[in-house]
Amino acid sequence: MGILKKNEELNISSRVITGSKYILESLKEKGIQHIFMLPGKMVQPFMEDMTNMRGIHPVVVTHEASAGYMADAYARVTQGVGVALSISSPGAMNLLPAVASAWADGVPILALSGDVATHHEAKGAFQDGSALGTNDVAVYQPVTGLASRVNHAERIPDYLAKAFERMALPNKLPAFIQLPLDVQKAKLDPKARPLETYQYPISANPQLVKMVADKLAQPDARNLILLGPEARNSRCAQVVIQLAEKLDIPVAVTLDAKGTFPEDHKMYLGVFGFAGHQRAMEALLSDAFDHVVTFGVNFDQRSSLCWSDQLAKSAQWFCCSAKLGQYYLPLDSRKIHASPDEFLDQLWVRVQSEKVYSSCAHISWLNTLFTVPLHVQCDEFRSEYGIHPKEAICQLRLHAPRSSIVSVDSGSHRVFCAHYWQSYEPNQYLTSASTAPMGWAICAGVAAKLAQPEYTSIVITGDGCMLMHGNEIQTAARYDIPVVFVVLNNSAHGGIHVETQKHQSFMPELTKLPQHDWKKYAESLGLTAYRVSDPDLLPSVYQQALDSHRPCLIDVICRDDVRVPNTYYAKNNNNFL
Repeated sequence: MGILKKNEELNISSRVITGSKYILESLKEKGIQHIFMLPGKMVQPFMEDMTNMRGIHPVVVTHEASAGYMADAYARVTQGVGVALSISSPGAMNLLPAVASAWADGVPILALSGDVATHHEAKGAFQDGSALGTNDVAVYQPVTGLASRVNHAERIPDYLAKAFERMALPNKLPAFIQLPLDVQKAKLDPKARPLETYQYPISANPQLVKMVADKLAQPDARNLILLGPEARNSRCAQVVIQLAEKLDIPVAVTLDAKGTFPEDHKMYLGVFGFAGHQRAMEALLSDAFDHVVTFGVNFDQRSSLCWSDQLAKSAQWFCCSAKLGQYYLPLDSRKIHASPDEFLDQLWVRVQSEKVYSSCAHISWLNTLFTVPLHVQCDEFRSEYGIHPKEAICQLRLHAPRSSIVSVDSGSHRVFCAHYWQSYEPNQYLTSASTAPMGWAICAGVAAKLAQPEYTSIVITGDGCMLMHGNEIQTAARYDIPVVFVVLNNSAHGGIHVETQKHQSFMPELTKLPQHDWKKYAESLGLTAYRVSDPDLLPSVYQQALDSHRPCLIDVICRDDVRVPNTYYAKNNNNFL
């Protein structure tokens, strides 16, 4: 059972209110300020109630999947819950891919869907999403912790409470609630069940904490900390920095935890796994360590280097995770079932008073590790055929504020960003790691700015992703949300196109795209836009866009022939295929 942190009394009078109003007031009490949605008759009661209340801001998007992707990013940045609202049947089906992506990444989003009135079920009603229509609830069940239809308004508090309880579980499962029109309109007592806030901290076994503390504090022990997405919060980040500095422990991260440890810290080893840095990859594929302690690593295909059996084979692994199951564990590993933040807090209590001195041998070992270059060597930097993606990203990082939140999309630019963009705090590098839907970042950047308006929001995407969800730049323009969209335009589906050129195993036409002018497209939707083909102009254009404090798009004409710096993963993936 979860620990009841506090009982949140709704700020609602004793008056009877509608079901939709109850839900909106409950979300407001939870600190949720934005709902991402598309309008429709099946959610008309919600629309009327949002019109007449303060504190909840509807954001109308162009596609229901976009609403879900925005809710996903909103949840990541706020470390809370994101909410998407759709109509039944086609709307709910469009929203499904975003919920599936959030489920795979462990992000708690609440998907709310309207539906036909209960007395219209099984009569061939238009857009019937009930069990005798398109059966939306059944479709959502595999990718949620709760998928339910509420047929009576007085049960809304119970279902909503259960949804928040499931979203608070260690796996952070999304929830789906379907609300027929008559249930949205029906009256209920708002004091029927105050919405509670649950946390599920899994305390660490003190003996295991002592064991790991003793290993890490051993004189001259060659240790490594590897961080995954469960550690992607400020509480974990702070303790890991303290451990690294006190005990001289190098730290690596998986791509979905990038930024959790500052990437300019002297003990930063790099990204391991997909899009991994050379220094981290060579270290973890060697016999350089005695102990490896992981916090919140999934050990899925991309974070385990395709389930490699070569990961620090001579090391003893301690793998801390609050999740009950993991896909794979390295050889000689000890599973620690605990919340990473709880374990780290207790670990720091044990070691903070230790007097630890690094010997000459330990310093020499560290110097050997950090002599290896961070980055995989890239192709030549400049060419007459377009801007190198590396230069485009490095120049952007140079001009963007240190605390910028960057949302990174799917394609070859994903690898270049992982390699060359530096992040310094948790949840300031957003990417959908498990399913990588194209266009996710375009939506995420909009939500990130709404969630943290004091930070600069940057989207790095590609032309293939723009063809998927590029319409959402219109949402930024419509609401005047200052996001800088950088399109690395190589006229190709870059993630697979370079392989096409290398192997020539299928027609280039399958991966090549027309040369679209995204500047003109953005301008037609109300954004300030630029188009750059000369790398020498990048600094001034980036600075203009960042200084404008309004929605901007930069169409960067890039080369399509550059091999991505993903050598180690590609080799293992080819073996896997």
